[in-house]
Amino acid sequence: MVTRACISINNRCNLNCTYCHFQEKKNYIQEDNMDVITILDIITSHIEDNDIDLFKLGFVGNGEPMLDYEKLKQYIAHIGDYLKSGRIAAYTITNGLLVDCEKLEFFKEYNVNVGFSVDGISAIHDKYRCGTHERVMENIALYKEVNGKYPSMNCTVGKEIIDNPEATIGFFEQFGNRITFSSKIDLYMLREADKGFLYIGKRISRSLKNESLSGLVPIYDHSLVILADEDEEVQADIAICKSNSGISGSRLAAAHVRLGEKIGRHIATVFPEKNTSILVLERGGRFFGDGVYMGAGGIFYSMNPKQDDAPVINTERVVIVDSVINTGKSIMRIIDELKNHNPGIDVIIAANVIQNEAAELFKDYLVFATRLSKNSFVGVNQSKQTGKTGPDTADRLFNLIKKRY
Repeated sequence: MVTRACISINNRCNLNCTYCHFQEKKNYIQEDNMDVITILDIITSHIEDNDIDLFKLGFVGNGEPMLDYEKLKQYIAHIGDYLKSGRIAAYTITNGLLVDCEKLEFFKEYNVNVGFSVDGISAIHDKYRCGTHERVMENIALYKEVNGKYPSMNCTVGKEIIDNPEATIGFFEQFGNRITFSSKIDLYMLREADKGFLYIGKRISRSLKNESLSGLVPIYDHSLVILADEDEEVQADIAICKSNSGISGSRLAAAHVRLGEKIGRHIATVFPEKNTSILVLERGGRFFGDGVYMGAGGIFYSMNPKQDDAPVINTERVVIVDSVINTGKSIMRIIDELKNHNPGIDVIIAANVIQNEAAELFKDYLVFATRLSKNSFVGVNQSKQTGKTGPDTADRLFNLIKKRY
């Protein structure tokens, strides 16, 4: 079922960006007298005939759509009822030079998203986009004034941006998460580069889900991803897992599996399954790790850090999984061992519970956890926490608690 379309409304541009083919080939591009109104009528008929709730429609150009703003207004007004009801979600993309308050108010009235082309910091943007950074930023500020939020932005990724990923990402962070990178050097070209950086952000592109990212440097926010407030089911399972719940055995193990699977699904939105390994720390991490593996996929490994050396893992990344991480020192030892075998391996950490002290230790890694805890004790074979000792997680999971006090 077709649920999206893109209409190129013109072949004109008011810039001469150095990486763009348009000015080079403009003499060979013929203006089409395309009947856009008829195309729009076909689209609305298609929507009605197939009872489509949401159809995505782009009004773009081989150059700059705002050069034909009067035509664009006509097209938008023609499908105005569909835009206002939300059955058509429309967008256009501009270099930002011809935007003004009147245009922005019109687009707002019809719920048309306006994307701005901006290549990050001024030094890079101005080098390729004709020194227009200041004017574009003024109109981005105007967009926010009219709409109460920043617009979506398209960044063309070239060598300078790849050489300065932190500066580019730092520039876009001030605008939130409505950023897309339209790379003119596709995945193949990134692999061919001397050093390829892939910015992942909150989730990986669907087109890369089954791709190997071998040889690329992933860039993502090194921040804690905490599951605790997600929903009531998570809260119920957390209550079962807490050391004072009095619950052991299969019921506790099932809660670990469910929470692990939720964490695994979060991990799967950020990293492709291909070339990912899951390393589960026995015994306490067993059932939580099973859940992570079910949710994220990949290649499964396990080890007992009290007895085993870290396995040799040759995948691009590894998710180290434990149920409870207290100081984090044993995890750091395992990371060192993994990197001795595979220096370029990307390490992610997943835990059911992580202590605040360990979270600070892992500040250079992406960490997924069900919850943070300030409550730290030594796990022993007892049913309740008394002083600085409490029930050992593995003993609870395997129903081995003997001391009932």
